[in-house]
Amino acid sequence: MAFVTRAAVLLIVVCASTDGYKTGPPISEDRTICVTLYPEGHGAIPKMSPPPFRIDVSDTCTTKDPIFVTISTTDNKTWFEGIFVQARSARGGNQTYGEFGTNGDPQLQGLKCHNSPNANVDNSIAHSQAKHYFSKKFTWKPPPNGVEGGVTFLATVVHETEDFWMEVKSPVVATPCAGAAGAAALLPKLAAFVLTAAIAYYNCAGQ
Repeated sequence: MAFVTRAAVLLIVVCASTDGYKTGPPISEDRTICVTLYPEGHGAIPKMSPPPFRIDVSDTCTTKDPIFVTISTTDNKTWFEGIFVQARSARGGNQTYGEFGTNGDPQLQGLKCHNSPNANVDNSIAHSQAKHYFSKKFTWKPPPNGVEGGVTFLATVVHETEDFWMEVKSPVVATPCAGAAGAAALLPKLAAFVLTAAIAYYNCAGQ
């Protein structure tokens, strides 16, 4: 009887460790995944081979408007069943920035991770159902003050429970767009110039 009990407990533990995160990362139970992006519940180490997935962005710069981010397979045959994505500084670090949106997709969910300047918004995004996907599209809105050096979207992408890749990367997205801050700073000077020119024209016309 004791042997049967121990075997049952072992079976439960093994099943729990290999079942993965069918409804997304349990950040309320394991906050470390927000920082490491490592799915400990999968009971495996990440693949070191080039990932058969890619991350594309609709724009390489944004000052305040949301952009679209798409994760897709590179060979049109390797599906994925889980993702966990954050927008990290392109210069490094483990903070996540901005706010993600599901783009109306019920198979995605926004998550509020603690490793963010604003932990009250959905600063991460993940799957909510473990099915076979070839592409997923969602939105990202930059923080009000931007991120110095821009951001890179980092993803852990799961093919199957013990088959996953970490740090799948996107191109760098500048925020704010280059020149946006400089243009804003020039507006008062431009207004003063226009006013001065208008006054000079008025004085000349009155003579």
